[in-house]
Parts: sequence; C-alpha cells; structure tokens
Amino acid sequence: MVTAKELMLYRKIGNLMIIGLVNNDKIFGLVA
Repeated sequence: MVTAKELMLYRKIGNLMIIGLVNNDKIFGLVA
C-alpha cells in the first residue's frame, strides 16, 4: 500500500519534472 505522504511526494516530483521539461523546451526553443 502507498501512503498519502508518498503519493504527495510522487506528485511533487512529477510536477517538478514536468516544469523542468517545459523549461527545457523553452531554453532549446531560444537556442534553436
């Protein structure tokens, strides 16, 4: 069983990864 705390942690990590990917796309867009 996954606890609520673990779910929140996974959601935070997932959000950070998504934000990082979006920022990377912006940076690559500026460079290209």
